[in-house]
Amino acid sequence: VRNAWFMVTLTEVSTIPWRIVESVCQGRAMETRQTEIVRQCLDIVLKSSAMETMLAVGKSPRHFYFPLKKQESVIKEHTEALKLFRDTSSKEAPLIGLSQVIRFAEGGNAFARFDLAFDFFNREKLHVKTIETKAPPIPLLDVKPSSIAGSIAGVTVKNLNEPITDREVQRNIEEAISKLTLLHIEYKRPRNLEWEKGKSPEQIEKGSTFVRRNIRMKADARHQIQIAWAADNPDMFSFVLDNDDTETPLENQRKYTVAAYYYEKKGMKLKYPHLPIISMGRDGFFPIEFVYQAFGKKKDANSSKHVKTVLDYYDKNAATESIQNIQHLKNTAENLQNARGVRMSDILMQYNFCIKQEPQEVDAKVLPRPTLTFKSGGAVQLGDGSWSLNRVKFASPADMNSFAVIDLVGDLNGIPSVLSFLENLFRVMNNHGIELPENIDPVAAAEDITEQCESGEFDAVSNTIYLFLSKSGMVLAHKSVCRVIRQCIIRAIDNAKQYFLFDREGHFRNNNVWFKTLARSSENGDMSLCLVIPPKTQSDSLSIMLPKDVEWPTHKVTYNGVTQSLRMGIKVVIDLDTEAVVDPFNFRFYRGKYYAQITPGVWQKARFSGFMYLQPSGSDEENIDPEQLQCHITPMINVSASDIECPSVVFAYLPNEDSSTYHILKMVSKFDCGVQSQCAVATTSRAWNTAFNSKNGIPWVTETPTLVIGIHLSHGLGTDSTTCVAATGCLDNGCMQMAQDLKVQRKSDIVGSLLMQEITKSLCHQFRLHNEKHMPERVLVYREGVADNNFGPIVDTEIRAIRQGLFDVVSSRVDDFECPNQSVCQKNGCVFCTPTITFVVCQSNNVPRVVPSQRPTTTSKNVPSGTCVDKLIMPFENGMQLSTSEDKISREKPEGTNIQLFELSDNGFDFLLVAHGGLKGTSKPILYRTILNENFVWRKNEPSTALTKEMLQQCTYCMAFQYGTASKAIHHVPVVEYSKRLSSMAMGYLGYLLGRKGTSDSYICLAEREPDDNNGEHEAPETGPDHYINSDMKDRRIESGLKTVLLPAFAPYSVSANGTVVYRPPFRPHLSA
Repeated sequence: VRNAWFMVTLTEVSTIPWRIVESVCQGRAMETRQTEIVRQCLDIVLKSSAMETMLAVGKSPRHFYFPLKKQESVIKEHTEALKLFRDTSSKEAPLIGLSQVIRFAEGGNAFARFDLAFDFFNREKLHVKTIETKAPPIPLLDVKPSSIAGSIAGVTVKNLNEPITDREVQRNIEEAISKLTLLHIEYKRPRNLEWEKGKSPEQIEKGSTFVRRNIRMKADARHQIQIAWAADNPDMFSFVLDNDDTETPLENQRKYTVAAYYYEKKGMKLKYPHLPIISMGRDGFFPIEFVYQAFGKKKDANSSKHVKTVLDYYDKNAATESIQNIQHLKNTAENLQNARGVRMSDILMQYNFCIKQEPQEVDAKVLPRPTLTFKSGGAVQLGDGSWSLNRVKFASPADMNSFAVIDLVGDLNGIPSVLSFLENLFRVMNNHGIELPENIDPVAAAEDITEQCESGEFDAVSNTIYLFLSKSGMVLAHKSVCRVIRQCIIRAIDNAKQYFLFDREGHFRNNNVWFKTLARSSENGDMSLCLVIPPKTQSDSLSIMLPKDVEWPTHKVTYNGVTQSLRMGIKVVIDLDTEAVVDPFNFRFYRGKYYAQITPGVWQKARFSGFMYLQPSGSDEENIDPEQLQCHITPMINVSASDIECPSVVFAYLPNEDSSTYHILKMVSKFDCGVQSQCAVATTSRAWNTAFNSKNGIPWVTETPTLVIGIHLSHGLGTDSTTCVAATGCLDNGCMQMAQDLKVQRKSDIVGSLLMQEITKSLCHQFRLHNEKHMPERVLVYREGVADNNFGPIVDTEIRAIRQGLFDVVSSRVDDFECPNQSVCQKNGCVFCTPTITFVVCQSNNVPRVVPSQRPTTTSKNVPSGTCVDKLIMPFENGMQLSTSEDKISREKPEGTNIQLFELSDNGFDFLLVAHGGLKGTSKPILYRTILNENFVWRKNEPSTALTKEMLQQCTYCMAFQYGTASKAIHHVPVVEYSKRLSSMAMGYLGYLLGRKGTSDSYICLAEREPDDNNGEHEAPETGPDHYINSDMKDRRIESGLKTVLLPAFAPYSVSANGTVVYRPPFRPHLSA
């Protein structure tokens, strides 16, 4: 109940037996839940003592900053930070502090992890509860005493008693408020003497105060505005109250302004009715006089100087220096606590714990580096986890068969044109072996197909479109931006189709060549390269030629009343007099000259001589020359234009890094058009990143078909109640070719059961379609962002759902499928009928930093790439054999199965890994924790080896080198990093998908409960959070899981009108490449 106050009584419901604490201390902890409670209690003790003497932000702080009077002494030698702290004219001040957390480790060890904290905060608006003061709330509206002037969010307003009509002031106010991370709403209700009877003054004070905390300014879904510039102007904003009057038409019902609503319904007269009202999304509009700034720094408010200062501080306190600084700060904090009579050592002694002053030294190992090779052969010279791409060609390069171009820059002075950018990009791609569109000049093609927004459509300088609602009102029109960009992308894609697919300019037809791209069979979903025969007229059906090893005949040739299925050949002349016939796939046109490939891999200059239609038998006498014999020729293979890839990618050339334009571009290209997009910013010249493969593959993954999956969740901030779930699956044993899936659910740290099943099935089908219909025999899952207290729900919900998804795929491919362990399996899936699963959690928050015990002699202060720690400081559960326990993995083999038991000893699988080579700051490792490891217990075939801790470490480390957009090993495994990019990208345009930011209809909507066929009532809520579905599929009578497909163009199947599922691979399944 909002804004209601209750009197509560705290009752002790249980106690933690001392034997639990004692078992933890002695390394015999077996009850994980109660051990975690002990850890939380000690953590609260540690944090509570810090809050007594230090500044803390938020209700559950992780960082504690030293009081202002101590800041100069702890900043010490950091000249720039000290200078900014002493500069009282600056609004932001740097604060230094510590983060701390307690962890129990294996062997009965307990560690308190301390780390540096350094950030900037608003100097005047520090809303921090300390032992010294309690700062009052800071309103956004600042009224000057005895004056009509004031300011809103720091922007000067000359007259607070009149509407704000200056558009520059309006823009500055909106920009200033949008940079505030969180806001509070607070106002006093009029007194109600009847209600106040029998209540204490404190109860009256609390009950009469309306409070909304930690919310943000958001565009109103109905009116599509963030700010209306007067609370009492109905032309700016008015609304109809929700009531039971359904007979009166909406247009005839009473409309209220915000000022009238507060006066008539709440008995409150606004002091400044002519000033703006702020939209808080679903929370509604509030007058500016009720809005206060929450504590914290402003969003995007860090200047380049602040960023440089923070980075410089962490760089100077990197690695071994950070240990010395942390010890100094820790001693300073303890002295402050001792002065207040708070002695942590005495408190912890009651629990039989004490904190040592020296940092813990542990033994580490450096894993063997993988061998990377390029097309030229030979191993790449690896530095500290990095290598050079100078003058090398990739072993397995990407291809780009066609492209579309959107130019949002135009002819701005001092900014390179889109053509000059693309010319340089194509040159770099060609140097690395990337396959560009064949038979045309890509730069000339770009000049013909580039789509520029029409004059007046888009303001390329401000990157913003404003809609004038009245003479005095101006709001950001997200709807207009969406419409402009959508139309621009649609036109750009149509330009590309006209040029490449339908040969509008005649480049292919006039030069007797063809557009080379990918085509997909509508019958079985098989995908192959193809040559598109230029059509005489534009049609939805196009004729293509396939490689001869896929489909030999290309044309039906009728001669003398006999029709034959023959293959087209190209007659060429080599070296002036040597005649030959080559396959269409071995014939190219480049910069005005023809080239033919007679010897595999060798292209020679040639002259086009004509066509020849070849017999499958290879007999020259039976071949048909259309120039010598009169015959009728028609193409054999016709496919729908939707089954031919065009374009491969949409390039968008942007004038700046405006995030809203970027999100709309990504959303429209994926959801509306089903095409990959790549944005390049003109001022920074960010280009398309390309990928390459290692020839050697990933250890353990190469042994047998193995599906590697990475999962990441992105949550909405504040009151936003949504979570984007992104998953990435590796399609090859080099873990370079990826497929991805995206789901949206109500905010939760656990992926809902239905969504996890559908993710598993989608990625499994992607793997199967990519690998000649072979199913994976093993599954390795990396799950990012799981807290310790969620390990139980992960096992109960996510792993169980993965198993069910695998079972659904396996059983759907065999008629009357039955598990050999049917009595236990019961069609839920088990280790004996589905691929074996290993589930690894990747934790990056609150993990120990690993630094060299002595400063290295190299330029880097950090541990080298591949540093791994797997002893002493691992979580206490590591030694309990939880991931291979018999209650999780049965050892009883049913009859009729080929599965074999490894019978190895489990010594734990958790480890810390620093995969990247850190040049600046202190390298932050990832803690990999294995929840389930069936691949250590069972194997499905002979080549498979056990996934031991050492093999898992090496496998994980080698994957870090396979990130296609970096020439170095990265922090995370790529499957997790790609998923993180996709979920973050989706969260950026989620508001547009839900119809909150300018789209008239929502792309996705919240799923409704399915009615029960037996009685027509709604079924009981399923376990897990609610999820969102594709709005286009909402009313279709298909399986509920199919409705969760948010990106049909990138899914491994299509759903026909009658609900039939047809499996076919998407052209480009890697969404975040």
